[in-house]
Amino acid sequence: MRVLRVSHRWVSIVAGLLLLTITTSGSILLFEPEMRQLSHPSRFHVTPGAHPISPQTATSAAQHAYRRAGAPTRVVRNRGVFEVALGDTPETIVSVDPGNGHVLGATKPERGVLGFLSNLHECGLSCEGYPGYVAALNKPMPDLGIQGIDKITIGDFALGLIGVMLFGLVLSGIVLWWPGIRRWRRGFQVRSHKGRYARDYDLHKLIGIVALPFLAMWAITGMNFELPVVSKAVYGVMGADPGPDPTMKSVVAKEGTPDIGIDRAIAAARRLAGGGALTGANLPDAQDQTSTYLVWFAHGIDPVRNTDYAGMLGIGVDRHTGRAQALYGRLGRPLRQMLWSDWTTGAHYGMFVGWIARLLWLMFGIAPLLLAITGMSTWLYKRAKRRERKRRRRASVPAMPPL
Repeated sequence: MRVLRVSHRWVSIVAGLLLLTITTSGSILLFEPEMRQLSHPSRFHVTPGAHPISPQTATSAAQHAYRRAGAPTRVVRNRGVFEVALGDTPETIVSVDPGNGHVLGATKPERGVLGFLSNLHECGLSCEGYPGYVAALNKPMPDLGIQGIDKITIGDFALGLIGVMLFGLVLSGIVLWWPGIRRWRRGFQVRSHKGRYARDYDLHKLIGIVALPFLAMWAITGMNFELPVVSKAVYGVMGADPGPDPTMKSVVAKEGTPDIGIDRAIAAARRLAGGGALTGANLPDAQDQTSTYLVWFAHGIDPVRNTDYAGMLGIGVDRHTGRAQALYGRLGRPLRQMLWSDWTTGAHYGMFVGWIARLLWLMFGIAPLLLAITGMSTWLYKRAKRRERKRRRRASVPAMPPL
């Protein structure tokens, strides 16, 4: 138990700053969509109308207003308005009123404070084009004998390693907290009148055990995002390894063959989807005749319905023939696959609930900070006591008489 206690303490101390950085940035990003809307309310104005414009019309309006921004890559319906992405990173997001087709403005979300926090929390500062980008962290990891590890960047591996450390702290924390079956209630008591050490020690254990479900969830989902071996292990236990996602290419057409267009692609995808709310579409590469449309729908409770890119059912559509094929999501997949593949992102960020319910994620998101404060307090108290005992022992040793 002493070895476990010492290892728990030193992992917390060594990795504490990294853990606090990641959890604090994640707590802010929980409300990124709402913060963007509050900071630029004019870009989310919707004019009521019986005949809203189509995604194709919205895309054409955005291109016409921002000709130099680049080719369109994506059109989504976000918080009532159309948002059209133009160009590469840093992409320009143009808002279009669906009621009258007016362009409401544009922004580059990869820039600014939120862009830096996204780069830090989601990429480990390895996302090129985002603030804080560090080229060295975008290098591929060397092969360490772990499956798939050489296919991720150093920044991604660092984030995955932080998830591993957090998960280790969760497991060791459970063991250290457990007071025994007969005394389990003591694990939820705080001795507020027994001095600073007893109070902070009890608070540390109480905060840790109450926040444990969220801390464990963040550790596991965070590892899953960055380390391919985690998903493989989970699917192996569940017996539901989906294998690689299906791929689709458009037929090679004669030069000059027209593209079917966004609206026809959406109509073809809708027939295959069999219902659900249209959330957006990724557009084919203008320079690649084999690239396809990827149209997204939300069915039932969408795990990412409050993000800027809702919808978990992705339908690929041939840009020349209109042939549709399910690529992502529920069609043809068992429930045990969807619970992991579809819900890890929604659970990690709480994006399947509104901002009020997401305050619960925020509350537990600051738990690592409270754990760091109470843990450091007890450690400093014990260190001060040890030094005091050593000083007293030295003072009690009689001086050697002179020769």
